[in-house]
Amino acid sequence: MITINFNARENELLGQWYEAMRDHSSHWGDGAVTTPDEAIVLGKLERPGECRFTSHHLELLVQWAEVSIHTAITPEEYALLDKILRALGKDISALNLRKPV
Repeated sequence: MITINFNARENELLGQWYEAMRDHSSHWGDGAVTTPDEAIVLGKLERPGECRFTSHHLELLVQWAEVSIHTAITPEEYALLDKILRALGKDISALNLRKPV
């Protein structure tokens, strides 16, 4: 398990990424399906603070971000995605995102 602390604003951004993923997902038809793993992650994000995730669940957050941000990313989103990737032992530069100024 990986422990990571998300504040209220980060939880809000994660929720926005999830909604964008649902809105743009054609894999599940209209995108209205929430998988059991997604439900687990969303439950952990209901309140700010320290949470424990499996690496698979953190990878879901990265997937939500990738669908949501495309090529335009805000400084807040960049910092949040970097935080998640560092928790996974990965480098954000591998995603080839343009760092916001």
